[in-house]
Amino acid sequence: MYLSTKKQGALEYAYIIQMAYRGIPRERAFDIDTFRINNLHSGRSMSGSTVYPGDANIKFEDSICIQIHHVKLKCNSTQWAGRTAYTLAIYYPEEFAINYVETEE
Repeated sequence: MYLSTKKQGALEYAYIIQMAYRGIPRERAFDIDTFRINNLHSGRSMSGSTVYPGDANIKFEDSICIQIHHVKLKCNSTQWAGRTAYTLAIYYPEEFAINYVETEE
């Protein structure tokens, strides 16, 4: 809401994008020490009949984009290996980050 009220460079759109949300979860490495999913955006394909730029490139440069990912955790932990999880990736233009901390008169 704050970004939509800016006098210059106001935010007009925000998108929520389901990335394999309902399908079979994508297997991704999970770091049990940091609780981070590694290579969340892997899977790029630039050949064959379907050209897919990769999840990291599914965004709009003038908008906030929230991706919902469905993943299957791959690690050496009996507690976490094989579990499925939903996670978010949030993209926003660099100018939004700068504007957010600026002050306006």
